[in-house]
Amino acid sequence: MSAIYWKGVKISTINKDESKMLQTLSPYWGLLFEPTNGELREGLAHYNVSISGITTANYNRLHHALEHTGLDLQNESSQAADLHVTIQSDHAISYPISITINNTTYNLRQPSTKNRELHSMIYDGIWLPAKGSSIVIRFHPNSKRDSDKWISYLLIQAFLRKSLKPLYKVSLTDYRKIAAKTIQQINPVFAQNQAIQKVPNSEWPELAHVPAHLQEDVPVSTKPKEENTIQPFQPKEDNSDTLAFNPFKFQNKSNRTSVINPFKGR
Repeated sequence: MSAIYWKGVKISTINKDESKMLQTLSPYWGLLFEPTNGELREGLAHYNVSISGITTANYNRLHHALEHTGLDLQNESSQAADLHVTIQSDHAISYPISITINNTTYNLRQPSTKNRELHSMIYDGIWLPAKGSSIVIRFHPNSKRDSDKWISYLLIQAFLRKSLKPLYKVSLTDYRKIAAKTIQQINPVFAQNQAIQKVPNSEWPELAHVPAHLQEDVPVSTKPKEENTIQPFQPKEDNSDTLAFNPFKFQNKSNRTSVINPFKGR
């Protein structure tokens, strides 16, 4: 058994297999793990985010949820910020969350809880579809209760997306056990959001697969599949000759923001 330390304090002990899994899991929580000395450390300590459009109460909850990451979260406009985030509530959208990055809007639907892979369960199926220095996030009022949690996930992905590896070798049982020994001890607020359990399927239809080209900033790896950077939106392989439907194809209109609606009737 090996000791796990957080800021110089021993918080638990794990075995060799759990140590390997923790190294893969820690970036999902905004942490980095050094197996040689058993030290968990802040994964976003060198980044700062300017966030606007949220109440003081929402900001405080978000700050507490991400406190363990070391992220400098500013509830005001700052030109020096690494990432600018604007939060809006929109009754008009028919999606739980809509994200605009680089003048392109992605309307996301939270997927069903049925037959979901672990990496999708960790983030409620909410993924940042592209990289950018400025993000506008719109929430449907029905998603208000999940907004703080989803924002925290998107912020972690914004900076650690290349560190998120597939979790094929981590079972749900192992995940819960390791989470209880680590993130639960470090930040119970964030850990509560990670309390993966069986819940009713979302009222929202399933999220369509995002084509591989939306992951253009993820470098191609020559490592085995289980070690590659995770691509949660990569479409399933189809060997047929039929032209594959691209749910994210949109018409080009000059001087207008492109809105992607992957759920418009085929």
